[in-house]
Amino acid sequence: GVSSANYAITFVNGTLTITKATPVVTWAAPAAITYGTALDATQLNASSSVAGTFVYTPASGTVLAAGARTLSVTFTPTDGADYNPVTTTVALTVNPAPLTITTVNVSKIYGAALPGFTVTSVGFVTGTDVTLSVGGAPVPVVNGTWQATVVTPGAATQTTSIDVSAPGFAPVSVPLTIDEIPMPSGAG
Repeated sequence: GVSSANYAITFVNGTLTITKATPVVTWAAPAAITYGTALDATQLNASSSVAGTFVYTPASGTVLAAGARTLSVTFTPTDGADYNPVTTTVALTVNPAPLTITTVNVSKIYGAALPGFTVTSVGFVTGTDVTLSVGGAPVPVVNGTWQATVVTPGAATQTTSIDVSAPGFAPVSVPLTIDEIPMPSGAG
């Protein structure tokens, strides 16, 4: 369609190369969760400007240990001929779960051997592998309750510590002092 009296115009075909586009994947950092919360669509909620599938790492249903964690997603466009796959990450904070460990009160008669004690807990996440030790010695679980003897027979005062560790929790050490108080004479 171009002509000129002053030129002999020759048309040479050119090549137009169309490269794949990279879709926009949007994924805002999710709000912090508490240890024991399984990942779900609340955290794994990336979106894209085109149709496709998302594969998350770690996957939905995973329970992460407490601390700063990184979530990853790989997006594969349905139209793979025109769009590139995209991988992106976000940060997630997993807060430690609250845990209460209580020693059960015990009593004894003056002069009798000092008893052992039991410890109960509230707040463990199912499946958590918890270790309890007293004065550095592991405490066994008997009928679902930790039981240990932490006293030396004949000693009036015992001082030691209860140490608890579990995945997803910061280790805790609580001092424990047991005093033997003599009963007044004739008190029975």
